[in-house]
Order: sequence, then C-alpha cells, then structure tokens
Amino acid sequence: MAIIFGGTSGLGAATAKAFANEGAKVVVTGRDEVAALLFRSQIALVVANMIVNHKKALS
Repeated sequence: MAIIFGGTSGLGAATAKAFANEGAKVVVTGRDEVAALLFRSQIALVVANMIVNHKKALS
C-alpha cells in the first residue's frame, strides 16, 4: 500500500501511477478539489486500485 500526499499532479501523480501499475493499492491526497476530481477521472480509465479524495471528503 502506498499513500501519496500531493499526488493529484506532477511528480506525485506520476509516483501514484507507477505504484498502482505495479499492483500496489494507492491512496492519493491533494489540496485542490478540481485537480483531485480530474486526476480521479483520468486514472479510473487506467487503474482500478486507487483511491483519490479531496481533503474535504476526509473531514
């Protein structure tokens, strides 16, 4: 299992994708709600074992 903080863009997103592609269960967090939703919609087409949420969903 991998938890990626700031994983909705850039290096964090690439790291999250790499872990998921290797079969890890991945949890991604991010501060930008729009970026989180966009990342979730993009990654759902490729990877099934990743959880992406915005911080508001966790409180």
